[in-house]
Amino acid sequence: MKIETSNTKSNVIDDIKLNRKMLIQLSLIIPTHNRAPSLKRVLDNIFDLTSQDYFKINFEIIVVDNNSKDATKDIVLSYGDKVKYVFEENTSFTKARHTGAHNAQGEILVYLDDDICIKSGTFEEIVRIFSQNSDCGVAGGKILAHFEQTPPDWVTKLQASFNGLSLFNLGDTEKKVHAVPAPLMAIRKIAFDAVGGFPPDTVGVETNKVHKTFKKLYIGPGDYAFCLLCRNVGYSIIYSPKIVIEHIISPFRLTKEFWLSRMIGEGHCIAVTQANMKELKIEGARAKKIKRFNRWKEIKHFFTAKLQRIKGIRDPLLVDEMWFEYYRSRRSMEYILSKNPHLASYLWQIGLEGIPDKDFETVLKKLPKAYQDLAL
Repeated sequence: MKIETSNTKSNVIDDIKLNRKMLIQLSLIIPTHNRAPSLKRVLDNIFDLTSQDYFKINFEIIVVDNNSKDATKDIVLSYGDKVKYVFEENTSFTKARHTGAHNAQGEILVYLDDDICIKSGTFEEIVRIFSQNSDCGVAGGKILAHFEQTPPDWVTKLQASFNGLSLFNLGDTEKKVHAVPAPLMAIRKIAFDAVGGFPPDTVGVETNKVHKTFKKLYIGPGDYAFCLLCRNVGYSIIYSPKIVIEHIISPFRLTKEFWLSRMIGEGHCIAVTQANMKELKIEGARAKKIKRFNRWKEIKHFFTAKLQRIKGIRDPLLVDEMWFEYYRSRRSMEYILSKNPHLASYLWQIGLEGIPDKDFETVLKKLPKAYQDLAL
């Protein structure tokens, strides 16, 4: 760490304040799976920011290689001892996140997706927030879009209806919020430990054994539920407009295939989550009422989309078609879970612990055929 001497009284005072902040160490944790070029971009981004003369924050970088088969390891090792490389053989976003936390030394865990660009001042702002707010358990900020290709109008309409691109912008005022999303989450380590880490999220960017496809197992609520758990034990969630990243939106995320996979997976996730988390269960008549209401919305979206097609709208995917797929997939997963009482808890465990390659076929055989046909 580089600390410059000050020649004036005011500069000395500023340095003392800064040194107090430096006592907080940031552990920058990047879980990654088969995205070597994107990973290199974010690592170079971090080093560009931290190499500036004014940057005086204590930090470490941990890359959790979540069972990648590409050049991920070679890229990380090319940075020498500047980056800590950890291999996690069980494919699971949650497992990779937890492995990162177990290997971290910092008081603040800063989880970074491997497809982002971090803006100047973000790390300094994270230190300031946690230094000045002892009750803060989680902090986040703006997540803006960086499109590698101009999005077509029909994708813009879908994004306006559902945040499939994981963007976030609550304006230019710092405030306490219910949750912040995953592309950047800064977490106080004692808060992380207090709630037992993240609930299940997804398994795979690409499903094991199936390369160059967008196929995930959507299992749990991940970062959103983590924020809920933190609030339940008394921690606050703070949004700061001075924490800014850009989410790199690849051309694939502007395709019909991506959006269908995203919404179908979301339907599966809600069904599995409701079957596992007591605080989200709804019993008796009210559960039946909600299912009937969801069925009504499914039918409504279906016929609205049909009418739009009759009128000649030729977008690759309509908003109503997107929501129809969500409600249909949710209803289908709810039915499968009701017929297989132990499936929900088994999927939850997979989401927590992940799947090593050597066990992948065994895991598949334990999944009911109806689930495989729906989700794989």
